[in-house]
Amino acid sequence: MFHHGREVDSVSLNHALRQFTGWLENLPCNPLLVAHNVTFDSRIILNCCLRKHVELPANVAFADSLTLFRQVKPGLSSYKLADLVKNITGNSFCAHDTVEDVQALSSIIEVDTHFEHLTIISTQSVFRSISALANEKKNLGSFNDAIKNKILNKTNAKTIPRNGLGMDSIRTVFRRSG
Repeated sequence: MFHHGREVDSVSLNHALRQFTGWLENLPCNPLLVAHNVTFDSRIILNCCLRKHVELPANVAFADSLTLFRQVKPGLSSYKLADLVKNITGNSFCAHDTVEDVQALSSIIEVDTHFEHLTIISTQSVFRSISALANEKKNLGSFNDAIKNKILNKTNAKTIPRNGLGMDSIRTVFRRSG
């Protein structure tokens, strides 16, 4: 593994996840993982845990700093992390570098603390979202003809598969019910 062109020590994903979940389990409080656009980050973490059969502690929750800053700093032209850091602290950093992203977010959360505005997202909610997206990916194509023939609009055609139903399920229900 390389960081800024230099080789760095690394561990396997499985080992890293086990260390991370062990650290979370040993915290004296309920861990709240805050990320900028937490929807993306939480899915990555939980999908990795699922693939590697590593269980995230049940008391872990997520919160989104993007939503927080949209509430406490309305009217900004950009809510990208790099732009927020520049706007709030006047500093720049190397965005999309994990360590620098965490340090940058920590710096603006410390400067502008409004934790009462954080929306808490449970691990179970993220798992439901992952499941819904997997169902949509698996079943959405089965509705192409229904969309093309204007039997279903695109919004409904996305909602139905997210609930685990494909066009074959709909046909079966229709045949059975008349």
